[in-house]
Amino acid sequence: MGKGQKLFLEISEYEQRMGSKLSKYQRNKIDNAVEDLGKLIPYMKNKIKPYQSLENVAD
Repeated sequence: MGKGQKLFLEISEYEQRMGSKLSKYQRNKIDNAVEDLGKLIPYMKNKIKPYQSLENVAD
């Protein structure tokens, strides 16, 4: 399982556990963060190839 998928799963589980205790504002913040992450992951996959290290990208 990819890191992004694992993070989505963790956020979803957190929402399920805390759902009744979260305010509407907090739920919206979580939903917006998940949506932004969903857009960012494909972009980053295209920018950093599996064979590149962060040191190579920084050079």
